[in-house]
Amino acid sequence: MEIVFAFDKEHNKDHFLVNHSNVSEDEILEVFANKYAVFEARKKVGIIGHTNNRKFLVIIGAYGQKGNVFRVITAYPACKKHLIYYKQEVSKHG
Repeated sequence: MEIVFAFDKEHNKDHFLVNHSNVSEDEILEVFANKYAVFEARKKVGIIGHTNNRKFLVIIGAYGQKGNVFRVITAYPACKKHLIYYKQEVSKHG
């Protein structure tokens, strides 16, 4: 699956960096390389997963029409409720 990043023209940078500069593009890509949980998020898709250094992130985005592209809109550090959901979902699916 190809991962692309929504761009914020007003701020001239990837949209997720506008409010969450403590998350990097590399960290987002690492989440997709590891196990992650998926949830619905207001007509978008939410991903909860971790980087190689076990930093847990929430990524909000959308799949392209063919499902082979995921467009990242925003990403931010996960809170406790996200970690609980991640552990439940990952344990269900091994």
